[in-house]
Amino acid sequence: MSNRQNISLRLKLLATFVFCLILSFIFFYFLDYMTRDIRAEHYTSYASSKSAVKDQAEWIEQKLPQINKNQQLSSLLDEASKRGDDLRIYLTDVSGKVLYHSTGATEDSLDIHRILYETKESLQTPAPGKHFSEVKPIIVNGNNVYLVVKGTLYAETGINYKFNYLFNSTVFVTIFSLLFYWFTRNKMQQIQAINNSVQEIANGNLQIRLPLCSQDELGTLSHNINIMAQQLQEKIAQERAVEKSKLDLITNISHDLRTPLTSIIGYLTLLTEKNYHYPKEVAHYISSSYNKAGQLKKLIDDLFEYTWLTSGEVKLAKQNIDLHQMMEQMIVEFEPIAEKNDVTIEYQLGEAPVPVLVDPDKLARTMDNLLVNALKFSVKPGTIKVTLRTEEQGVSLAVINKGLSMTKEQANQVFERFYNGANTLEQGVMPRSAGLGLSIAKNIIELHGGEIWLEHQNDDYRFCIKIPH
Repeated sequence: MSNRQNISLRLKLLATFVFCLILSFIFFYFLDYMTRDIRAEHYTSYASSKSAVKDQAEWIEQKLPQINKNQQLSSLLDEASKRGDDLRIYLTDVSGKVLYHSTGATEDSLDIHRILYETKESLQTPAPGKHFSEVKPIIVNGNNVYLVVKGTLYAETGINYKFNYLFNSTVFVTIFSLLFYWFTRNKMQQIQAINNSVQEIANGNLQIRLPLCSQDELGTLSHNINIMAQQLQEKIAQERAVEKSKLDLITNISHDLRTPLTSIIGYLTLLTEKNYHYPKEVAHYISSSYNKAGQLKKLIDDLFEYTWLTSGEVKLAKQNIDLHQMMEQMIVEFEPIAEKNDVTIEYQLGEAPVPVLVDPDKLARTMDNLLVNALKFSVKPGTIKVTLRTEEQGVSLAVINKGLSMTKEQANQVFERFYNGANTLEQGVMPRSAGLGLSIAKNIIELHGGEIWLEHQNDDYRFCIKIPH
């Protein structure tokens, strides 16, 4: 599923956030531009002319300590007057008598008090053409003098646009919130769909499946929820099948126990009541009872062995044996039983010896179960083939026979516990059993670290075993 997750949800949200932020700024400035006429305020300012007077006064004050000659002093005042528009600059004594002045300044004496008063009035009620002066008390060549810079106020008109920080911030946040909500609505709907689906699954609806709408963490989560629902559905179906198998097991075991037990009780009743005519009948009754008791013992042994193998407490008694010799001996012992059922045994065991480290009793039980299973399901007359091969990673065994057709579902269930080929039983092809033989074989092989499987094509059945060295 990691291949599906091409773009991180975190990156998507971050990109959406940045995009909405940029778009919000664009909308905000567009709205600001469209409403600027409503917010416009016209103003008249005299700041430039006032600033020109003050700036030149400060400039002269800084330059004066560097001036030693009167001629240089006049030149300094002329230079300062040219730096502004219509400036007249004076140096006066404390009585107002002009000592030095710039070109264009004609007064010989200044009323300092009046100048200060006019400046105060100009600050309070500025108007075009009014005089504005800057007066600074300074010391030149050890003398106390006044530096007076006189100028005229000029009106400057313009427009200011009101800016309400609270209102504008509210508008910006609102625009951003609406855009972010709009662009993330699909993700929110997807999250809501996931939440609803999980709730449905929690309520027992395992049929529900989520659409895979994205390739991010939400898409991965949807995919995993679908897998979880499917696995739960399969698990429940499997558990139901197991429960049904258990019920079938009880039915089969009841039948398998009752049939021989009824026969044994019948024979023993005849013997107890001495209800027989010839001594040979006694031997027949005893022999039949013994055979039926053997069937009961085998059924009970299968149940105990399966329970033991699946308990997790099994310890194999492994030995180094010659598998070729063991298989050859088992086939020789099995041939008379096969011949009675009109089945021929063919085998290819390769070259001897075939050394393996196994539990010989358990492996013999496995092969016996496979041979008996093949005998039960083989067509009559028929042939059972047994092969043994040595490979690089271990040894391979196969039991091959031709039988009646089996569905794919049945083939997938042959190694499951309690499975006994119900459909085949209904056709009367094989005797009833607990359905544990192949399951026992599978557990034994897996305890050895090996594998067992069925290859089924048409009516040919091949049970394969691989045991590692």
